Amino acid sequence: MGAGAMGCLFGGLLRKAGEEVWLVDPWKEHMDKVKKEGLLMSDSSGDEYIDINATVDPKEVGTVDFVILLSKSNYLSKSIREALPMIDEDTTVLALQNGLGNVEIISEVVDNNQIMFGICEVGSDLKGPGHIKCHLLDGVIKIKPLNGTVDHKVENIVNTFAKSGVNAILSMDVEEDIWGKLAINGCFNAACALTRLKAGDFIGHNEGMALVEDILREIVAVARAKKISLDYDKIMGFIKIQLPKVGAHYPSMAQDAMNKRLTEIESINGAVAKEGKKFNVPVPVNETIVKLMSIIQNSYELQF
Repeated sequence: MGAGAMGCLFGGLLRKAGEEVWLVDPWKEHMDKVKKEGLLMSDSSGDEYIDINATVDPKEVGTVDFVILLSKSNYLSKSIREALPMIDEDTTVLALQNGLGNVEIISEVVDNNQIMFGICEVGSDLKGPGHIKCHLLDGVIKIKPLNGTVDHKVENIVNTFAKSGVNAILSMDVEEDIWGKLAINGCFNAACALTRLKAGDFIGHNEGMALVEDILREIVAVARAKKISLDYDKIMGFIKIQLPKVGAHYPSMAQDAMNKRLTEIESINGAVAKEGKKFNVPVPVNETIVKLMSIIQNSYELQF
């Protein structure tokens, strides 16, 4: 549900592994192209078309065993309600959004015992209707059942991902992983959207690296106030190791700004700002980024 770049990546890999899969997304041109020609998946080894179900209407699908919810956080409340025709008491829903507050939105309409959540460290770009470019396929997804119970359904989901080539692992400490990813997204997503630069080009400037350091210090301070362990030096080390792999990539928020869409600013730097205020931790850099990004996404029609 939310068959953009990441939804198509997971859907395509699961379909290749023999699962019955539906892609559901409101972009009609995209879904029509997949229905007519198949999903085109490109990576460093070449191109491959995947025959897969696709629709704009969740009612067409009927109830399913497993919903991977990949709508971005700013559309999540609408998306989970639209997904309800696919969900009954036996359906598991996995949330893999960036940022904070997503599980709370889903739990408004889905029983907590049916919800899993986590982070995703693989990557994909939507190149056009029906076409994705895959990268970081050696990355992992870390997931956890919201109720903390690992039953046969949870084990089956992990095994199904493994069969499809997705390195999924159960992580009962996934909240720390979520904050770790939040830290990386917080450093780059809005900054690249504001500067209109790819990650590598942004951090290639001394001022870009200095801004990353400022953002990260604030995020680490807020996490520690919440008793969540984040290591500043470890995250900076990870950024420097990963940058050659993703440096030529526009982060998702930059892609949204490029296409004049609403962004996930409120669930990333905005969430840091809210938590900082709650715990009386000063976060002026993140607050400024939120204000600037909010101005941009609410005035696209006025910009040069």
